[in-house]
Amino acid sequence: NQEWVRERNLLVTQYLLCFIIFFFKQKTAYEIYQCDWSSDVCSSDLGKNIRFTLTTSKKADRNVYLLTVENKKKTPGRFRDNIRLFTTDKIQKEITIPIWGEIKAPEIASIKPRRLTLRGSAREPVKGSVNIIPKDKYPFSITEVKPRDGKNIKCDLKEVVKSGKKIYVLTVENRKKERGSYNDMISLKTDSKDQPEIRIIVSARIAD
Repeated sequence: NQEWVRERNLLVTQYLLCFIIFFFKQKTAYEIYQCDWSSDVCSSDLGKNIRFTLTTSKKADRNVYLLTVENKKKTPGRFRDNIRLFTTDKIQKEITIPIWGEIKAPEIASIKPRRLTLRGSAREPVKGSVNIIPKDKYPFSITEVKPRDGKNIKCDLKEVVKSGKKIYVLTVENRKKERGSYNDMISLKTDSKDQPEIRIIVSARIAD
């Protein structure tokens, strides 16, 4: 007699509330009377990353239960949890709702382009540049520039001011003297707690 759940698994993100709706026929006398949470990871994390509310309303001949789940996690990372709903039903006394959450770090800068491609001849200078524009809400400074390999590229970072805004210009120059292709990654260390590192992917295709 149970008509139920639109979605059993919930994914919680940084910016969204998630809702789950239960429909129960009134004649079943099936009611949810308690909410609790449990964790798949560690008992000390119970309810640490989420908050939720359960409300009841009537729709035609049904009881409608609306479970609202909200993220509380403020740091980047993933988490798992369960919400347990206890009912008055003799057959199914408990309903478990698995919760998955993934919180991403805020974007502290506008980066153009995200991926730098170098193409040209080994006999001529091949350069490219990336603009890193800090967002007003997340001011930061770049403290270090470090290529992962650095064998085939040379990096130069300059700080300029345009229209009253601080902009970092990262110039990348090819150093490969023969035909071929390669990939590298440039790590930009920042003094930001929100995003201590910015990564720039570099790919190159060098002709004769």
